[in-house]
Amino acid sequence: FAIIEALVRARTAARLSQAELARKIGTTQSAIARLEGGGVSRSIWKDIRGPIYHRMEALVQAAQAAGLMTTELKPDHLIVTFMGAISFYFAYANSLEDIFQRPPLSPEMLAERKEQVMKIFHLALRKS
Repeated sequence: FAIIEALVRARTAARLSQAELARKIGTTQSAIARLEGGGVSRSIWKDIRGPIYHRMEALVQAAQAAGLMTTELKPDHLIVTFMGAISFYFAYANSLEDIFQRPPLSPEMLAERKEQVMKIFHLALRKS
């Protein structure tokens, strides 16, 4: 799976061990190892996505309730959109190199991508 390769590249680019990543997202090192080892199943994805999704959902709902974020966007669709915008870049890094004419996983390009994604999200979420 290209997405698995992308996740491994992203983890190693961030200089995180499997255990460190697991702690950050609220799952176990063994779940990360199974995922990276190709033992992909719905339960593994659920173990990893679940904690991330629920944390993001709580943040979106709190921001909306506090009037800090538009309520026009549904949290579940918003989160899926965010996850797609982030994971696509890593999943298709090889193809993107042809578009950008430079390595998309270089520190400079990752910083540029982060800045652009943050701007897009800020513009999409700001309270009108």
